[in-house]
Amino acid sequence: GLKGLVGFIDEVRNNTSVGILLTNINSRIPVSISKNSYQAIMMGQDFNRPKIIFAKEKRLIKVGDLVSTSGKGGIYPPYILVGKIINIEEDNVEVQLFEDIDSLSHVRLIGFNQNTVE
Repeated sequence: GLKGLVGFIDEVRNNTSVGILLTNINSRIPVSISKNSYQAIMMGQDFNRPKIIFAKEKRLIKVGDLVSTSGKGGIYPPYILVGKIINIEEDNVEVQLFEDIDSLSHVRLIGFNQNTVE
């Protein structure tokens, strides 16, 4: 979307593709959090607030920290905005996506490999 990442293409067929939204329970992407670039995995929860899992520095994450792609794992280029931390309760760290997935009408596709962004 215009405000940030909304998902990824999981499968390409002859005339269609299958997209997975970041809110989908099957979505897990490597992210960086805050200006300190805390590395983590963001996992969908089948509603608009994915959660942060596998964050080594989870105790240092604060409400309001920005979440972006990390570039790790070769899935996305780094620094694509995703959302911000809006709630922290014990081990549950929730992300509010910048893009309102329910009101999307168009998306932009970005091709990526380790050497080029298309």
